[in-house]
Amino acid sequence: MNIIMRKFISFICILFFFSCNNCYDIKRHIETLDSKFVITGKTKDNRFIEFNGLNSNDKKINFKELEVWGIYDSVEIGDTLLKKKGEADLVLIKKDTTIVFPFMCGGRHYE
Repeated sequence: MNIIMRKFISFICILFFFSCNNCYDIKRHIETLDSKFVITGKTKDNRFIEFNGLNSNDKKINFKELEVWGIYDSVEIGDTLLKKKGEADLVLIKKDTTIVFPFMCGGRHYE
């Protein structure tokens, strides 16, 4: 095996190792979030999603996180977003249905 191939394989192994740890850290952060609000606005910037809304006390909420659920295109103004503390999933409540979006990392469902 030539030296370029060895370096390439070493790089891939290191990348895989750090991406797994990164997913773990991101998931731990996501599990600390606790929020429920009606969406009044949404934006997306590179890897981040941002939802603005009002909670049940009419308090303004700003929810800005990494896009780790693939939820952005499904959200409409007036939907309710629910994120329970201790869970990594995000729940989108629409007028006629509820959709659970699992935490995704590295292009796959991460448990």
